[in-house]
Order: sequence, then C-alpha cells, then structure tokens
Amino acid sequence: MINRRRFLKLTTAGGAGAYLTTKFSSYLLTQVPGGSLKPSVIPKFLTPLFIPPAMPRAASFATYDYYSIAVRQFSQQILPPSFPRTTVWSYGSVTDTGSFTYPSFTIEANSGRQVRVTWRNELLDSDGNYLPHLLPADQTLHWANPPGETTHRDMRSDRPVRV
Repeated sequence: MINRRRFLKLTTAGGAGAYLTTKFSSYLLTQVPGGSLKPSVIPKFLTPLFIPPAMPRAASFATYDYYSIAVRQFSQQILPPSFPRTTVWSYGSVTDTGSFTYPSFTIEANSGRQVRVTWRNELLDSDGNYLPHLLPADQTLHWANPPGETTHRDMRSDRPVRV
C-alpha cells in the first residue's frame, strides 16, 4: 500500500519530468544535420571489423619515439556500400596521409621508451577557420557557448581565434 509521502514524491517526480520534457523537447528532439537513418534499415554484420594498425612514427630517437598527429574531418565508408559515406573526425599521422581513418590507428609504446606526441588541430575549412561541430550543441549546458552578450561570461566565443 502506498502512503501519502510516497504518493507526493511520485507525482512531483512525474510532474517535473513532464515539465522538463516539454521545456527541453526542442533540444532532445533536434535533428542531426544531414538527417539520420533508422537502425532497422541498416543490414548488420556486412562490413568486416577494422582492426587499427600502429600509428606511423614521425621519428625515433635513442630514448623516445616521436609522433606528429593531427585531427581532420573527412568522409569514409563506414556503413555498407549501398549507403552514403559518413563524415567523421579522426586522427592520423601528419607524415602519412593514409593513416587518417576511423577508428584511428593506435600508438604502440614499448617498455622503457618514452613517447612524445605533437597534437595538431586541422579541423579547418578552406579559409583557415575552425569547422563547426558535426553535432548540435545544447547551449543550456555550462561551457556550451550560449548566444548573447559575452560580458562576464565564463567561456569562449563561437569563433575561437586560431593561434
């Protein structure tokens, strides 16, 4: 049997859930740019699993291995061939353009040897500006770049300066 206190907790939780769903439904139901596919239309287990090889080293020295790795945006056939290519962000070696694939290659470290990596952000358009994120951002979250005045705001602008 349910007591009055339990009943009030349940109705309050249900009411809050209903209110939040109506208030934030535009964020919850935002369409991904380019659309999305229903999972039931994608045939399963047609594409073999990709096992990432080792990331190519940029250099190897007496005490350490050096990697120069960048992140880039590109299109790759992830779904079966009858479906369109998928735009992805992934890492690869700056010295080997063939290493840019999703999932990314792995860094293999050996015991007793240091690994040094230079990371480069190459998520740039043809004009040298940073690319917008592939997915929509919920701007109500802390550090999510809400629109409006920037005075006394504790985050960066939506167009960060390239250094």
